[in-house]
Amino acid sequence: MLSAIICQICCFVAGIKILLFDKNCHILILTKKVVFFPKTQTILHYPFVKRNYRHLFPNLCCRTRFNRTRRNLLQVTELLRQKRTLVFPIPASQYYVVDSFHLPVCKFGRARFCRSFRADGANYGKCPSKKETYYGFKVHALITLEGYITAFEITPASIDDREGLCDLAENHLNLVALGDKGYTGERLLEDMRAKGICLMSLKPSSYKTNWTKENRQLIFRFRRRVETVFSQLSKQMKAKRVLAKSFRGLCTCLQNKILGHNLCMAFNSIFREACDIGKIKQLVF
Repeated sequence: MLSAIICQICCFVAGIKILLFDKNCHILILTKKVVFFPKTQTILHYPFVKRNYRHLFPNLCCRTRFNRTRRNLLQVTELLRQKRTLVFPIPASQYYVVDSFHLPVCKFGRARFCRSFRADGANYGKCPSKKETYYGFKVHALITLEGYITAFEITPASIDDREGLCDLAENHLNLVALGDKGYTGERLLEDMRAKGICLMSLKPSSYKTNWTKENRQLIFRFRRRVETVFSQLSKQMKAKRVLAKSFRGLCTCLQNKILGHNLCMAFNSIFREACDIGKIKQLVF
């Protein structure tokens, strides 16, 4: 399987020593995230794999330990996502798109009864695109123009987008970030300029110093990629489907889905050179 090859190569490059059982967990998780078609998702359910594919995964144990091991490998998964750029020829660009999407942890009517994530900072926030109030978190992401998710941050739902950008910019220098109207403000521009980041955000029409019409159209056209990526995470990777009962489990699920999305784009860049690498739904394994 391709995910097994990718996991072996990434572990070799990163210099990670993983036990055989942990490797089986990573291979099974990444395979399920990469091959995201409905029929394949049913086949790759843990009980089905344990009953019918014991010869491929001889060291699998009970499902409780499998889920516990998956949560404990959170830092390893993050290291694999960071080292992925050393394995695959990913197009490098200094232009990035910054945006956020809402991550509700339960229905709005059950929010006051939900106590699973209350101690981890979950609270109420507003989703301007859907014009609704939700309970949960907000995911801030930094995405290249090709569609690779280079960094992300999970914050409470009430946190402003500008604060999420400040957290994402800690480990990124000398880049140009394209944002929407939520990333405006002279103070934010000065902070980003001090960190070596050029922030170009769409401004409301009431601003006196606004971009020219050509620049606004250019920023808007480049920002379409982030809408495609968030739609792929939501509809194909089921990123907004929260079944975890702890914040660590939520981070683990989101980390694996983002890694699976980046692997799909890496496969496209290697095996399907003639097509757009962002068309991950056309992948056939």
